[in-house]
Amino acid sequence: MPIVVVSRRKSFTEEEPLKKYWEIFEETAAYFLEAIDMQAVIQVLETDPNFYQDIQIFNGKDAFMDHVNMSNKRTAELLSQWGPQMMMAGPMQKPPTFFEGVVYGGWDDETIKETDAFMAKFKPVEALYGYITKDWACKAPLPVTTSSPVIVNSRRKVKAGKMASLATDVGAIAAWYEANLPGVGVLAITAGPDSEDPDLVNDLQIFGDFQAFVDHMCGDFPWPTASFCNRHEKDCDSDKSRTCGAMLEQWMTNYNMSFPFQGEIFASKDKLPLILKATSGMGAQFVGYAFEDAHGSGPNFANAGGCAACNSLAGGCGGY
Repeated sequence: MPIVVVSRRKSFTEEEPLKKYWEIFEETAAYFLEAIDMQAVIQVLETDPNFYQDIQIFNGKDAFMDHVNMSNKRTAELLSQWGPQMMMAGPMQKPPTFFEGVVYGGWDDETIKETDAFMAKFKPVEALYGYITKDWACKAPLPVTTSSPVIVNSRRKVKAGKMASLATDVGAIAAWYEANLPGVGVLAITAGPDSEDPDLVNDLQIFGDFQAFVDHMCGDFPWPTASFCNRHEKDCDSDKSRTCGAMLEQWMTNYNMSFPFQGEIFASKDKLPLILKATSGMGAQFVGYAFEDAHGSGPNFANAGGCAACNSLAGGCGGY
């Protein structure tokens, strides 16, 4: 099972220390994607330049342990440079600013212990439902897409007593997506209760491209390439649109929408305004980050079904 870590970390703000940090990080990220079974290592500054968002996607526990394996000479060399730089910007300051975030997927006590070594305050998410796809590029035949992925990491309030039905309803629509969405589809859809609030879930959704994001809204996204018509319009005569829409509406009944969804969306710069507009229409309050503004390597999924290696979403086909 892949492991996805999404976190917020303190940044240097002075020009020279920040420049030096990005140089070290870029070199480390490029090495990780080349030598370790990782799908993405990216960081992007927030509007507040004191902080940045960090995404790391590992194809499994072995890859996670490899990226902190100090017995590997090259890993140790790079990590001994990158690690202290991260620590000096945040956890080693007075007062300290710890890394905060969530860990999805195939984590266990050993992987969480490794994050503790960096003084990280991560929340491991016990999955209620769903999946994080590995080897997706090998599920031929898939058309080649020219669009970047869409990654949504969010916090959502669940109505009292609705956690079990949420798991059932999302499990049902996730299976429907897998069977019916054309193209790349949904690469990850999973969530689990927050450790500090049992009625809050941390939710991860990764769409292989913008088209998959459009289609998961079952025709509610008014976009010319949508695979499903809007079931609320009288000229929409599609069983798939009605089925998908009914399942989507049932899924949403489990949330307490008096508490808007909060979270982050990572996507290409040209698609972000469209995605933010669509999600705000549902009452979500998401912050958008463009891949073009990110440092690091991956996720470049624009080769879906094409040249990506079977053990990596990013493959060897480029990065940022």
